[in-house]
Amino acid sequence: MTAGISSQRRNRFHRRGHHPELRRLQERLSDAGAEPVKKQSLQFPTVTCDDDGNLSFSNVAVTIAAGNGNGFKMGGTNLPGNHKLLNSISYDNAAKGIDSNSCPDVKVYSSTSYNNEGYNVALYTGNKSAVTDYTADGVISFRKGTDGKEQLTLQSQSSTAVYGPNNFYWDSETQTSHNKSTNTVTVKESWFESLDTSVAPTRTQTAASICTACSC
Repeated sequence: MTAGISSQRRNRFHRRGHHPELRRLQERLSDAGAEPVKKQSLQFPTVTCDDDGNLSFSNVAVTIAAGNGNGFKMGGTNLPGNHKLLNSISYDNAAKGIDSNSCPDVKVYSSTSYNNEGYNVALYTGNKSAVTDYTADGVISFRKGTDGKEQLTLQSQSSTAVYGPNNFYWDSETQTSHNKSTNTVTVKESWFESLDTSVAPTRTQTAASICTACSC
């Protein structure tokens, strides 16, 4: 699917419950609303895998009142997994957009999180004695008409691995998304081709590479 909503840096957007490309990510269907709490008839997504090991989901499961509404839930039980999320978008979710779910070593690349009801980006672990190993590059967290904070809890690791110049996190105090750099850059709505999340996305075969670097 191509982005129905996309960034000028070619980020791909998806609707709630749809999952774009993942790389070695343990997908949790519960957050797509596919984990039943009662017996119900469900239609599960069709999953395809390309030559690079990226997974694509279509025919998303029927949404029911189950799961906790996170977009990408990338861990569990404080266990390390080195899970990677790249070239992805999470938006309009009922909870967090990108959620480490206590995994201490998640890697996030070239991905955007927009207008989620919880944190747009949450990197944390419940193991307070663990040394985290989070990495982020090319991450954009943006909001319009909503507010919220990020949850970036680093433990005994370098902050530059998460707060690099190509990462833009939402600042609730200034109501802007910006990087942390000597040359501060603030995200503008004009960076995006559209922020209309009511438009269903499609995908073209030519969208093989997506990046979020400002020079793109």
